[in-house]
Amino acid sequence: MGDNADEPQDNVAHDEMLLRLTWRPHDFDADTGTLLPVAFRRDDLSGPDEGVSVDRKHLAQKDIIAKVAEEQKPKQPEDRVDAFLAAAAVLLIRAAAANDGPGIFLVQAAPIEGVNPAHALISSRRQRTKSERNEARLELIKYFERPVAFDAYFQALAG
Repeated sequence: MGDNADEPQDNVAHDEMLLRLTWRPHDFDADTGTLLPVAFRRDDLSGPDEGVSVDRKHLAQKDIIAKVAEEQKPKQPEDRVDAFLAAAAVLLIRAAAANDGPGIFLVQAAPIEGVNPAHALISSRRQRTKSERNEARLELIKYFERPVAFDAYFQALAG
């Protein structure tokens, strides 16, 4: 956490897991399960005021994520065939070291009132140039596990 009161604060527990809605074939290599850079918009990592949307696993609700998927799919129907979820540990994301000081990423709760209480953002700790944003995307990819099919993920949780 930063010492400056004006600096955005990490306010999600270190031991939490995050979920990112991803799409086959657009967002990851189906053979390796590795997320591709397009899984995150470059501008989402431009600085602390923008972020990659994720859900906090312990607060995530299937119906809310399903609604987001329904809204996203028509925007690129040929690229967004099947919805998947990729998980990442907050602790690992925060541990990503930067050459210029504290860690690269902030993880902030960003609930959308009345819509999605689980919503959170992964953002850059500081403003980044276009080339730095791409480097940040490539770094962030490393911390996400192999995506799991949306329905299979929630079936496994139900148990």
